[in-house]
Amino acid sequence: MASYTFDGVKLKVAKGEMIFFGVSDGDFKMALVTSGVFENQSTGAMSDSTVWDDVSACEITENVNYNTVGYTGPVDLTNVGTLEEDVNGFTQLKVSAIDVSYPVSQIDADGAVVYKNDASKTLVEAIHFGSKISSNNGVFNVNISNNGWIRIH
Repeated sequence: MASYTFDGVKLKVAKGEMIFFGVSDGDFKMALVTSGVFENQSTGAMSDSTVWDDVSACEITENVNYNTVGYTGPVDLTNVGTLEEDVNGFTQLKVSAIDVSYPVSQIDADGAVVYKNDASKTLVEAIHFGSKISSNNGVFNVNISNNGWIRIH
């Protein structure tokens, strides 16, 4: 599973415009998306996306070729936590949250997008699953790594 931190996030953190410490449940949302979000990553076009509206057309509910039974749309991330650690002399910030599960579902998705749940809806992170994954009347899990879904150094 690969992830991509949107370009503007690091600058917002440096300027103090985006804070990950002391956040509340629901301050960030996660939506399941199709491969369309990731198709332009290698050309740099993905970095041009800055807000949820830029990529919302790639949410799985917008594509008839993706199962969405049991998917309730963007969900609040809960228990968002941060950890600072020294990595080769540089401070690295890791942000994580509780895994997201959709019980008894039929869902197809290529990845997930995390965005700030405020008026700006700033894109924070795109998580690529590597390929389309599916659930068939089972649980669809998005395992948010203990190593952090976003790393800023």
